Amino acid sequence: RELEGQGKMKVTGVLAEGCIARHNQTSGESAIHAGDLITSFNGGEATAAAMAGVVEGQKIRLTISRGPQQAAAPQPQVMGAEDRGERRAVAPQAAPAAEAQSFEVDFVKKGALGISLRELEGQGKMKVTGVLAEGCIARHNQTSGESAIHAGDLITSFNGGEATAAAMAGVVEGQKIRLTISRGPQQAAAPQPQVMGAEDRGERRAVAPQAAPAAEAQSFEVDFVKKGALGISLRELEGQG
Repeated sequence: RELEGQGKMKVTGVLAEGCIARHNQTSGESAIHAGDLITSFNGGEATAAAMAGVVEGQKIRLTISRGPQQAAAPQPQVMGAEDRGERRAVAPQAAPAAEAQSFEVDFVKKGALGISLRELEGQGKMKVTGVLAEGCIARHNQTSGESAIHAGDLITSFNGGEATAAAMAGVVEGQKIRLTISRGPQQAAAPQPQVMGAEDRGERRAVAPQAAPAAEAQSFEVDFVKKGALGISLRELEGQG
């Protein structure tokens, strides 16, 4: 969403495929997620018009701002790494995972889940295709560190059973939910810890061990070359200019 008169855009979701998803695969804490603020686009204002004018093969630099509640740890400045002609953000000391990681997330349904899913037919699993800026999953992600749920993750179990659209549709307000998440080796920048439930206003949320909350908003840059769709959703906030 575009913040009118501010030259900034709010990220409301990241799709499982696209430039941003590819960047996120190796970016660690510099990955772009729902709730982040794009404060600059190629050195100028971040506006819908500027984003719409991007052409194939164009080099793009985004300046990202992340609030203290969303940032589980200070975000490093982006380091450009050449990979098939595309410069991507790499978090220092973020070692790639050797194999797929699996962890659990526990929470209580309070309002919308705020997640978009694609069912893998006949497998009892669901692929996360996007996380909205508001909802149960977004609240979980605010303090979850590496156990946050992102586009591309696989839900392999829902409350101990199969993860299906029918099961998810039957969730009622106040119901306790446990999701088992699987993350592939390319997507996981570091091994994902097992979830530890933390009570917060009656909602159990995953907390990554040793992930200290940031004391202030973090800012970092992301560089890449447009190859195909950006794969990011942005929504304008009216009346905030």
